[in-house]
Amino acid sequence: MEAEKAALVDYILEHGDSLEFTRHFWKGCEPIRVDIIQHWKFTTAQKLLCQGYRNTEISAKLDVSPATISTWRNLKQMPKLGHYLNAYLALGNPPDDCRWLTLECSHGHGIPIGKFLSVPVKMENWNQMSVVLAQVPNLNPSPSKHSREYQLGFLFGILIGDAAKTKSKYGASHRHIGLVLSKKYETNQRICDFTSFCARSFGLRMHRTEDLERPSNKPNGFYQWVSQASPLVDWAYNIALGLKDGELTTYDAVRADWTLSAPRDFRVGLIQGIAESDGSVNIASQTIEFWVDPHRNLLKKLPAMEGLNSFNNRQALSITKTQAIASFSVPIFSADLQTVRYKRHELMVRARKLGRDERIPFELRNKIKTLSKQGLSVPSIIQTLAEVDGVLISFEACQRWAGMLDLVQSGASGEDNENHARNGNNWP
Repeated sequence: MEAEKAALVDYILEHGDSLEFTRHFWKGCEPIRVDIIQHWKFTTAQKLLCQGYRNTEISAKLDVSPATISTWRNLKQMPKLGHYLNAYLALGNPPDDCRWLTLECSHGHGIPIGKFLSVPVKMENWNQMSVVLAQVPNLNPSPSKHSREYQLGFLFGILIGDAAKTKSKYGASHRHIGLVLSKKYETNQRICDFTSFCARSFGLRMHRTEDLERPSNKPNGFYQWVSQASPLVDWAYNIALGLKDGELTTYDAVRADWTLSAPRDFRVGLIQGIAESDGSVNIASQTIEFWVDPHRNLLKKLPAMEGLNSFNNRQALSITKTQAIASFSVPIFSADLQTVRYKRHELMVRARKLGRDERIPFELRNKIKTLSKQGLSVPSIIQTLAEVDGVLISFEACQRWAGMLDLVQSGASGEDNENHARNGNNWP
């Protein structure tokens, strides 16, 4: 402690209130005006103490209480920038093109109280992220079947998708991760739990907080999780995702081509995090869609690395037919979470498909007509047949047989119905 104090005082005597050291920290230690004023008072007090001035005399000169001067003399307390200066003297200069970043700051005064990491100021490849990941403590008490690379990928997928990356309302203004998902599906709680696990693997505390009640205009309430506010979340937002302050993943594209050089575990986690946030499965059209309009260019490249082709469709990125079925081997959705999306994808893959020249069995034709008469839509009928009968038929075929009901009601004969059916192109 004495050596540490001596080094700090020696630096101040040589450099005074210079803020040169702050350039080695993330965003220059993010000082506000009062931090700079307090740093001047602190460094001036140290020089006056070395000149033999008493606490009361320094107090009068600097308009600081004698009690504060006493704590500054013993370094029991320091202003924010004094703590960063002390850290700089212990850490030295960061590697080239990197800055020191603390995992946590105190509420209110923004004093660094977490572990310091060396983080790049520009993300160009996976190796840079792997260096950061190696420095971050894993806060989970139990191991996972998934690698930390996979967990990090899933977390970043959620960050691109559903998670809010908002400034904390308390203390120093750093972002936290907020995740709010509907209670419509119980499996959404699993997504939140696993995201929390992945956040802790990345050194961020995250926990479930009070559920949100059902709004008057919504049919369900919401699960709610929140992480600690941390400069690491700011760094992930600005550097890893390449977003400027004020940009939102809902409208602005992430700049994260470095993910393409990541190991497969990370890339699969990233795809699944995005899919579980903004993916959907359409059994009727045998399509998987990612509703990630701003990020389509990046997301298109990720499945392509798994041999999957996709195309732009409206505001979505779509994987269709045989490719959608092949994507189950990745898998696109998490097999461990067993979410509604995963179950629908599994149903699409497992259900029997009729051959090109195979006709729909008579029993299924009647069932289609019955379900249509009951008011079910064509997509609902297709899903019902897949779930109950284990057969997946095309949208066009189901639509045509459901249309038979209209012909019957209009007085057409059964023979006419069969003739109408046979005249349909590619009629199965």
